[in-house]
Amino acid sequence: MLADIKKKIKDWADDGTITLVFAATTGLGVKSYLDFIREHRLRVIAVTAHRLGHPRWKPFDSRIRQQIEELGGVVIEERAIWAILRVAPMLIAKYIVPLFGYKEKNWEELLAVGGRVCLQITEIAIKKSLIKEGETVIAISGESTALALRITSTKPAKMALLDIILRSEIEL
Repeated sequence: MLADIKKKIKDWADDGTITLVFAATTGLGVKSYLDFIREHRLRVIAVTAHRLGHPRWKPFDSRIRQQIEELGGVVIEERAIWAILRVAPMLIAKYIVPLFGYKEKNWEELLAVGGRVCLQITEIAIKKSLIKEGETVIAISGESTALALRITSTKPAKMALLDIILRSEIEL
């Protein structure tokens, strides 16, 4: 599966400069692409969320971070309120879940969870001014989802879906 994704990414990269945007918790998913990124001179952005208080949380690997930065890439560390709160599930359902907006709900209905994550991490990179209007990116979430996107606007952040490279299955 990874070889198929890399082949499609290479096809997109042949059309011009491509930025890869990864959803990365520990960095291990990015690690499997580092040689490919180096070989094809791709730009890389990894977006990770702090998961403080989670008993099995492992921080982003500092060696992988260093390799990304040596390639000219960036690691964005987001602090998500849901990732650090330690409250009862009832409070989460009452106060946090409603914050999950209609836009994200629609993304998930169309593209499954992995697709929603791809769009969210790309939006984060746009808001951090790391991706410019008119740029083409490939957003990767885990091993199951990769989307080719064109940035149509940065204020507000808007994207056009160019290709579904790989899509996770929706559980009904």
